[in-house]
Amino acid sequence: MLMKRGLKFAGEAMLILLCLYLVSGCSILGKKPKKELKAQQMVRKIQDINHDILTSRGTGNLSLTRNGKTETYRMAWVVKWPLCLRMTLLSSGIPVETIAADGESVTLVSHTGQHAPHTINRSNPSLVRIISLPVKLGEIIALLTGKIPLKGSENVIWQMDKQNTSKLVFKNWMGTPTEKIFLNENSQVIEYWQLAPGAPPAIKLRFDEFKRFDRYTIAGRTVFTDSQNRRLVLQITSFTPNISLENKAKIFHLTESG
Repeated sequence: MLMKRGLKFAGEAMLILLCLYLVSGCSILGKKPKKELKAQQMVRKIQDINHDILTSRGTGNLSLTRNGKTETYRMAWVVKWPLCLRMTLLSSGIPVETIAADGESVTLVSHTGQHAPHTINRSNPSLVRIISLPVKLGEIIALLTGKIPLKGSENVIWQMDKQNTSKLVFKNWMGTPTEKIFLNENSQVIEYWQLAPGAPPAIKLRFDEFKRFDRYTIAGRTVFTDSQNRRLVLQITSFTPNISLENKAKIFHLTESG
């Protein structure tokens, strides 16, 4: 009888201890490490960069290096975030190409007869067949409104490097790294990588020549580089944020004449 009571007491005690362990374990698991919280705070800060720039107008230079050759143009644009754009490329002051996106499709018109007018019936297509680099239209528009084209995920870690620089590494649900953000000692984004599993980064973006327009700071120069060392350089020389586009919706539509 005493043995049965002892066994019963021991069983109840074990059950109580197990419940206490599970409760305390859940509370520990529910608390995120400070480093993880810091990483998520930094991500939100990056995603918040120039979030209130919804439209812009500007001019600059564009150069494209591929197949051992470099093409250089002046560019003029009007954009409406996230997916509307009109950009004209000029050579020696003469229009060469105009690209327009209205949020539903993208149209390209050559002013020199290089190709017939061409429409892509997607809102955010890859431009790889146009510029040979795996860059999406929305990423260009993000940059032209002063933003970082970060996809992001909840699974992110923060790593400190030498000389007070750091990086954020984003991973998918399988734990495979998908993106990296590199920050300088002032926590300013200086590089952004889109990663490919088991291969060199699909695309790298480097930001420099930071400039202040109105009350906004943007990268005056962005360099795209892919795994085959093809390069696209966007250099901004003038920039006007939050222009009014009221009653100007047609600006993002192109006719065959441009």
